[in-house]
Amino acid sequence: MDLFIRHTELCFAIAAFFLAFAGISLLYKRIRSLPMLVPGFFWLAYGAWEYSLKGSGANIRVDLLLIYPLLLLAMVVGAGMTMFFTMKKPSGLMNEEAKEAEEDAVSDEKDVSPAE
Repeated sequence: MDLFIRHTELCFAIAAFFLAFAGISLLYKRIRSLPMLVPGFFWLAYGAWEYSLKGSGANIRVDLLLIYPLLLLAMVVGAGMTMFFTMKKPSGLMNEEAKEAEEDAVSDEKDVSPAE
């Protein structure tokens, strides 16, 4: 993690990745990845924070005990919500309209008597 402290531009690159992923999903509307905005903004804020502290000579960084878990949580939640929103429903589960249409089709078949 010392890498992000020495090279703050990597934080901005990671933020750009998450924000671009969310932006592309807005254009195509096939992938619902707006939750990816959350880690993007977290990484952007962290990069700005590290850039402001660069050269301050702080040896002991207690703030990182809070920041790194928040970054990890934001990435896990953003990726998890994106996967949840993009998963297809199993074919066994039907909405109410599909159930009604199937029941109507079955009742129509019962109403029609075979010609003798």
